[in-house]
Amino acid sequence: MRPALRRIIRKMLVPHLRVGSAVLEVGAGSGELSILIGDALPPGTHWMSTDRHSMRPGQTVATLPGLPEISDGVVDVVAELSVADAIVWPVLVDSFAGMWRVLKSGGTLVRILDLREESGILGPDAAQRGYIPLLYTDDCEGGQEFSRRLVFIHRDRLRAQLPALRQGSLSSTQVDKIESWLDVPEGVLSDEGPPWQRNRLLAELRQLQILAAEIDLAAYAQNRLAEALVEANRMRGSGFEIGYCGPVIEQTMVKRDTLAGLPKRTAAVVSRYGLIRLWENDPFGPHNNKYVRIRSTAIVLVAHKHAA
Repeated sequence: MRPALRRIIRKMLVPHLRVGSAVLEVGAGSGELSILIGDALPPGTHWMSTDRHSMRPGQTVATLPGLPEISDGVVDVVAELSVADAIVWPVLVDSFAGMWRVLKSGGTLVRILDLREESGILGPDAAQRGYIPLLYTDDCEGGQEFSRRLVFIHRDRLRAQLPALRQGSLSSTQVDKIESWLDVPEGVLSDEGPPWQRNRLLAELRQLQILAAEIDLAAYAQNRLAEALVEANRMRGSGFEIGYCGPVIEQTMVKRDTLAGLPKRTAAVVSRYGLIRLWENDPFGPHNNKYVRIRSTAIVLVAHKHAA
């Protein structure tokens, strides 16, 4: 189900690998990154993975930020798939310094954030500032693709305005659900309800000045990575130069038969996450009944440690 992400990885990471490269994968987890690269690895590639370390209950990351197991200047490429969204801001900044240290002069860092996955970091980061993050999927005008939107909700304002919400146009069930949000200290809320219901909720929150910001998740993720690198350069003594930081979109076609047996609800959810579209009026373009398009969007940061 990840052929489009495979195309992104091979497009953005593989060109930086050479015969005999020493590659360090940060936060390997189940090893998905190396699996998706597969036979695209150059001959003699020495692929290393850092050990996993529990930063907080239910969260597993690599031994960041310092990568103490790795000696200075021994790695040609540092690679990462969806780890930057699983570490809090100070660790993210320090991780750049650690990656700078282990890279050889002239080495390259490639951090890939798959936007199909909800960013777990939004919760801890937002909680430190008194916000609750709400993610939802918004239909773009023209139906070209789904966009992940992010709303920050003032936690204290929400608590104070609960009586007003109960007197508003929302149902008691909705208000009870909203009240339960206050019990999720570092969680990320996701609204997969119908657009009319979500829009009514947002209108109510906006009217009561509970919303702090409404932004695009891709832009948020991109800015977060770039700003962390800049701070690491300034405060931690690294000297990365950004080669690219932004969204990369790839799509591919798969046989519709491969999706046979997928439960309807599951199909709808993964569709909303930008993975597949099953409708006949596919906004990604016409196709026949044998194939369906799969699209993946990732934020990719490529940075270089220039030769001395």
